[in-house]
Amino acid sequence: MEVGDVPDDFPRDAMTAVVSGATPKVCVRLVSGVYCANQPDEERLERWLICEDLAVQLVPVARRDAVSNPALSARQTLQRVKAAVQAKNWLPAGELDWLVRRLAALLHW
Repeated sequence: MEVGDVPDDFPRDAMTAVVSGATPKVCVRLVSGVYCANQPDEERLERWLICEDLAVQLVPVARRDAVSNPALSARQTLQRVKAAVQAKNWLPAGELDWLVRRLAALLHW
């Protein structure tokens, strides 16, 4: 996989920070000897691969939940899966929302 394979709708980390004090501050990180204020493309690729893998792994989980709870709509089942992943605190909010959309697409829901 290459950086160009990451879908356009996959979120980019926005480097937000709250730093106390009277002196102005700039929030950056050191990447390959260069200070960057945004997420490097390679890191975004890695995050996307993690989310894509998780979405694929969650397909049978969502299907089992749908079969176990036939009264629930597809949307409700996706919300239940989202809540379970959110409780694990594995992903930031933007990636979690993308994951649920991707899961819905994989399930054709």
